[in-house]
Amino acid sequence: MELAPAMTRRSREWGFSLLELLIVVAIMITLMSLATPALTSLLESGNLARGGQALADEINLARQLAASQNRVVELRILKNETPPGYGLLQVWGTDAGGTNVPLSRVMKLPQNIVIAENTTLSAAIEKTPTATMPTNSSMAGRAYTYLRIRPSGAVDPSLAMSNFFFAVVSSRSATNSALPPNYVTIQVNPLTGTPLVYRP
Repeated sequence: MELAPAMTRRSREWGFSLLELLIVVAIMITLMSLATPALTSLLESGNLARGGQALADEINLARQLAASQNRVVELRILKNETPPGYGLLQVWGTDAGGTNVPLSRVMKLPQNIVIAENTTLSAAIEKTPTATMPTNSSMAGRAYTYLRIRPSGAVDPSLAMSNFFFAVVSSRSATNSALPPNYVTIQVNPLTGTPLVYRP
């Protein structure tokens, strides 16, 4: 009969004090604050890899459509409204009546990832022609630069391969002239249209 009060007293002593709980919470917050920059960098690196691959895939899609349909197609690289830089891709061609029509849906690069506008980082941006999207498109009035790809794979404008590259960067580095610590470069072979993907 005397065991019950002793057990009750012991069970009360097994709990955590408020001070101990506050210390555990403080340790967890400290660990999370140390891990956040590493996690952010890892996510950005993954987005950069996906963005570079998306650009290479759209160039390859344009090459395939040009070859399979035996006509010249355009890969349009559209400017973002925000953040700065080029972040949208779409393949266009002409129909039987000679009207320009989209051949693919608009492809958006991953969040906060763009093709750099700076010509030091993306030399091809300076060399490729620019235009504005037509009023009957979903991106009406949006500025874009474009590559024309022939059925043979040759790309217009015909540039030296050393100048035919685009840098895929974080939107924070879109207007910088210096290379950021993390980026992806896509170099295009002007004779075959083959994209080559480079990572530092």
